[in-house]
Amino acid sequence: MISANSIQSDMILTEIQMAYKHHKLNGTPEILPIRLNYFEDLEYDLTAYLDSRNYLAWRSYSDTQNIIKQLQQVINGHRLSDENVLDAIKRRAKDKEILVRGLLSDGDFERALAECEKILEQNSDAHFIHLLAVIAMLKGKGADLFPTNLIKRIENHLENASKDQEVKPTALAIWGIVKH
Repeated sequence: MISANSIQSDMILTEIQMAYKHHKLNGTPEILPIRLNYFEDLEYDLTAYLDSRNYLAWRSYSDTQNIIKQLQQVINGHRLSDENVLDAIKRRAKDKEILVRGLLSDGDFERALAECEKILEQNSDAHFIHLLAVIAMLKGKGADLFPTNLIKRIENHLENASKDQEVKPTALAIWGIVKH
């Protein structure tokens, strides 16, 4: 069961690692994480063992009977759809993006950059977040006012951001501004 508290437990990580290794060798036990009203990105160690697995989502006590029914289905050999949980995770990512945009609009560049860095620790492929990180680093000033090592970090973020075709034009425009 994945909750804000359980992901902090070394014992839980150890149990998941043991179950994962045993599953690889013997095909059992089947690991079925239940997210207990927690849809944040998981730390790398947990992601390595759980990311490709189905999840069950428990948001409130009203979900309890449905969770029990789904567990029974899994025990009987049925595979579950993870669409609902993935939707919740995608919504959470969008919420984080909105938070960063709001911080940038308010001129809170330091906090916006800190939020971007937290997001990128969990998902380095969040291309738009790379772009927002650059905007936070520039703090509304010209690139010529920054040290070379910061410009290199900015270029690295822009390179990652430009991997997303929707973000690429904006990333390249900012890159041009930074270079010149």
